[in-house]
Amino acid sequence: MLEIIKEPYVSLFIIILFGVLLSKIEIKNIGLGSSAIVISAIFFGYFGMQTPPAIEKIGLILFIFAVGIQAGPGFFESFKTGEARQYLLITTTTLLTTALVSSIFAYYLDFDYFLTAGLFSGVTTSTPTLAAILENGNSNAPVTIYAISYPVALVTTVFAIRIMTKFLSIDLKAEEESYKKEISSKVPQVNIAYFKVNNPNIFNRSIKDINFHELTRLDISRIKRANESSSFIPSQDTIIHKEDTVKVIGDKKSLKSVSVILGELSDSIIKVPDKELTLSILVTSARVVGKSLKSLNLNTLYGAEITEIRRAGVNIIPKSSTRLRYGDKVLSSVREESSHNFVKVLGGVESSSINFLPISIAIVLGIVIGQFSIPIGSTNVGPGITGGILFTTLVLGKIGKTGPMLWAIAGKTNQFLRELGMMFFLCGVGSNTGQSLISSLSRDGVKTIFATILINLISITLVSIVAIKFIKINKLRFLGALAGSFTCSAALPSPEDINNSSIPLTAYSVTYPFALLMTISIGQLFLFFN
Repeated sequence: MLEIIKEPYVSLFIIILFGVLLSKIEIKNIGLGSSAIVISAIFFGYFGMQTPPAIEKIGLILFIFAVGIQAGPGFFESFKTGEARQYLLITTTTLLTTALVSSIFAYYLDFDYFLTAGLFSGVTTSTPTLAAILENGNSNAPVTIYAISYPVALVTTVFAIRIMTKFLSIDLKAEEESYKKEISSKVPQVNIAYFKVNNPNIFNRSIKDINFHELTRLDISRIKRANESSSFIPSQDTIIHKEDTVKVIGDKKSLKSVSVILGELSDSIIKVPDKELTLSILVTSARVVGKSLKSLNLNTLYGAEITEIRRAGVNIIPKSSTRLRYGDKVLSSVREESSHNFVKVLGGVESSSINFLPISIAIVLGIVIGQFSIPIGSTNVGPGITGGILFTTLVLGKIGKTGPMLWAIAGKTNQFLRELGMMFFLCGVGSNTGQSLISSLSRDGVKTIFATILINLISITLVSIVAIKFIKINKLRFLGALAGSFTCSAALPSPEDINNSSIPLTAYSVTYPFALLMTISIGQLFLFFN
């Protein structure tokens, strides 16, 4: 009976069971979170319980896939909004500081550069970095140091950021408002304006004839005739009449050019007719993902007026050229009799089923890309399997859809894969570490533990001073960016500490790809000194 407990597949779930129970324990609202899994794994690994051999890589692959697919759109969008510059600065400062401090401690510990690379991988809790070092360095020397420093860094980073959340005295409401204002200043805000047609040059001409979209880059959303009580959604062939009231949606700068074409601003407001419904719909249908509003022809088919698109927490101005993405929330007015079909076309609710075909294709493609490397001297430098999967999923997440293949996955499914992958990964690393714990500690292990703690604390302290005092980044964004810079999802502040704010998670999802690519690169730089 007791022998079955040591079967790897049974050990895996016993470790997860006790890890989850341990994660529930909190002292003054501070707990271990998912890092409790690695502590459970080290404990049971010490007593000879091992997980299946490939579970660590499987977990890491699932985790990287989920992060990349989710972060793809926001990752590339952050370059447009300017957020990427701050995150790059935070990540670069964090990792260069950590690399420098690690090198200093490694020098006094008399580590060679292979061991220093392993220490850096462990301090930044970056197994992809270790994997790339092992693939390209042809040495297993970094594994022992990594095995010691990783769990220590994980716990240190978690507690340091959790405690920092308490001591920063964050005014949650003020930080939320500050973030909204910052985003608003960089992303055009959706505005609605009404115009009275009094320009004789466009009387009795169609919208297409006056080149309205080409001149303004906006679209006429709704028209009300002068002698009629109801309004309607126009097409490109709709004729503009004198004294028509026209509704246009756009940003303030673009709306200024509209008055030159149509006429003066009007105080009149066009109300949605009683026979139309105002709906907020989640875009989940593969039929519409990746297609422009113009090509979907929603106005003609369903009498639908798209008034707003919310994407990744930002309101997008709907234009005929706007392409829908999976997870967009579309605010629209639609004819009552067409509403059912309209919702069905867009999707309406997130799918509860999982399509493993795009998941498998993306992972296999990432593995293939990860095999490419560049020989530099005696060392090969390349992204490795995890770097290849990250790059692939970021690009596919941005594309969203290729032909009939939908790359995006539902939020709950993504969260499940991410958490499952993290648990599998931590179980594998922890059980292997526990198995060699005593022998590792006997080889400068105690010195490595103290060095790891000091490296983490020094790096976090210095980066915090630079970020808050000099860069002046939003504190909630900083907490997420700091966790992302250390590639440590377990260090994200608990929902209770930040009043369920999504800002740290958003910052983490954008920062993590930067950090992962950078840690892989810095980790391999150590190899050149051997």
